[in-house]
Amino acid sequence: MIAEQAARVRIASRRGQEPLDLVQALWTGKGYPVERNEGAVEVRGSGFTLWFAVGVNGCAKVRATLTDVTDTTDNNGNGGFLRGPLNYADQCATVDDPYWSH
Repeated sequence: MIAEQAARVRIASRRGQEPLDLVQALWTGKGYPVERNEGAVEVRGSGFTLWFAVGVNGCAKVRATLTDVTDTTDNNGNGGFLRGPLNYADQCATVDDPYWSH
C-alpha cells in the first residue's frame, strides 16, 4: 500500500533543509536508520518505508509504503482501503505561512 500527500504550505528555499532536519532527527531518535540525500529523507523499517522531500518549487511531499497489509474491503466495496484523489498535489504549496514561507 502506498500513500502520498503534498504540503499546502509553501516552504521558502532558505528553509528547505529545516523540515528534512526535523524528520531526520525524529526518526533517528526513534532508532531507525535514515538515508538522506539532497532534498529528501528516507526511512526504512520492518514493513514500511517513509520518504519525505522538499522540492525546488517549495512543495513538500511525503510517501509512506506499507507491506504485509490486508485489504478488508467487502464484496460491496465497503471498508478497507479507499482510493484517494488522483490530483493530491494539485493544491500543493498554496498557503503562505509566516515562518515556513519566508
